[in-house]
Amino acid sequence: MKNFLEVLDSKPRLTVRISLAAITDNGMPRATIRVNGLCLFDNLLESTWTGSTQIPLLDPLVVEVMMSGKQHAVERETAIIVQNLTVDQCEVMPRFGHLVQYVHEHGTGPATSYLGFNGCWRLDTQQPFYTWWHNVTAQGWLLMPSVDPQE
Repeated sequence: MKNFLEVLDSKPRLTVRISLAAITDNGMPRATIRVNGLCLFDNLLESTWTGSTQIPLLDPLVVEVMMSGKQHAVERETAIIVQNLTVDQCEVMPRFGHLVQYVHEHGTGPATSYLGFNGCWRLDTQQPFYTWWHNVTAQGWLLMPSVDPQE
C-alpha cells in the first residue's frame, strides 16, 4: 500500500509566498525576511516587496520579518506591514495574524501585521504545515508520518 508521499499527486515541497509594504514617511526601514532560516531579503524596503520560496512538505514553517534601523519621530512614521502570507494557496496572513509573535525594542507586542518598532515578527508552526493548518482551521487531525524501523 502506498503512503501519502508516494501518491503521484503529492508534492514533496510547499510554495511559501510573502508580501510586505513599507511606510517611509521618516525614511526607509531595513527589512530582513527569512523562511526556515533562508534569507529571502535583507535590504532597505522602498515600497512593496513580494517573494517566494519552497520548503519540504514535512518541515515546520518558520517565517521571520525583522525591521531595524528605524529612527523614531512623533509626527512621521516608518513601518513594515505584512500584507499577505500564503502556503500552497492557503491564506495564512492576515487570516491567522493572531498566532504570530512580535518581539521588539519595547518588549513583546500584541500579535499584529504592523511592525512599528525595530524587532522581529515571527510565525512558527512547530509542526509540518498541513498538520498545523488542519488544527488551526478545525479540520481535525492528520495522521502523522511514521518511519518503519524495519526499513
